[in-house]
Amino acid sequence: MNNIFPFPNDALILLYELATELAPATITAAILSRKAKQLPTSAAVLTYGTFALYIAAVLHITGAGTIHDGLLRGFGSRNQYNLVPFVNGADPTQLLLNAALFVPFECFFGTALGRRAPHDFLAKKRANARKRTAMNLAKTTAGSFAFSLAIETSQLLNNRTFDIDDLVMNTLGGCIGFAIALAAARLMQGSTLRKHAAHTALQQNRDCTSAHPRRSGVTVVFSGIAAAAFLGRFVLFNELAAAGMLYGF
Repeated sequence: MNNIFPFPNDALILLYELATELAPATITAAILSRKAKQLPTSAAVLTYGTFALYIAAVLHITGAGTIHDGLLRGFGSRNQYNLVPFVNGADPTQLLLNAALFVPFECFFGTALGRRAPHDFLAKKRANARKRTAMNLAKTTAGSFAFSLAIETSQLLNNRTFDIDDLVMNTLGGCIGFAIALAAARLMQGSTLRKHAAHTALQQNRDCTSAHPRRSGVTVVFSGIAAAAFLGRFVLFNELAAAGMLYGF
C-alpha cells in the first residue's frame, strides 16, 4: 500500500501516539489551572508544556502498554515478572539509565514546591524546615513510585516485563531529582535576584491573590498532566490498528 501522506508512516504513528497523550494532558492542565485560579502566563504554559512532553517521552521510551495490547495479547504470563531486585545480572548501564529517566520528574515537582514561598520551604531559621522538606520528599517519591508502578504494570499487556529493578531505579532517580531541585533552590535563595523575586511575589499577592499560583496547585497540575497522558495513551493509542491502516495489513 502506497503512503498517501506527506510524512513517513513511522512519523505518523509517532504523531498519533503524541496526540493521544498530549491532548488529554493539555485539557487536564487547563481545567486544573483554572480551578487553582492560575493566570495563563507564558511561563506557566511553557512549564506545563515541557513537563507534558517529558511525560510523553517517558511513556514512549518505556513502551507503556495500552488496553488494546491487553485485548490482543492477554494480561501476561508468569515469566513476565521479576519481583526480586538485582538478582538477574542486571546491566549497570541500564540501571543508571532507568534512574536518569526519572530525575526530571522530581525536578519539576521539587521546583514547584520551592517556588511559592522560599523562606517557608528553604529557610534555615524555620524550626520545621527539615520536617517540611522531608514531607515533600516523601510525597514526590511516592509520586515517582506510583507513576513507575503504573508503567511497569501496563507493560504486562504488551509482552514486556514487570521488573522490580526498573521500579526501584525509577524511584531512586526521582529522589535524586528532588535533591537537585532542592540544592538549586537553596543556591538561588542566597542571590539578590532570588530575594528580589520573593519580594516581588509577596507584593503581587497583596494586589491579586491569583497573580502567583499556590505551590499545591502547581503540583496538582503536574500530577494531573502525568495521569492524563498515561490514561490517554492507555485508552486511545492503538498502535497495531494504526500500523494496519498505514501499511495495509
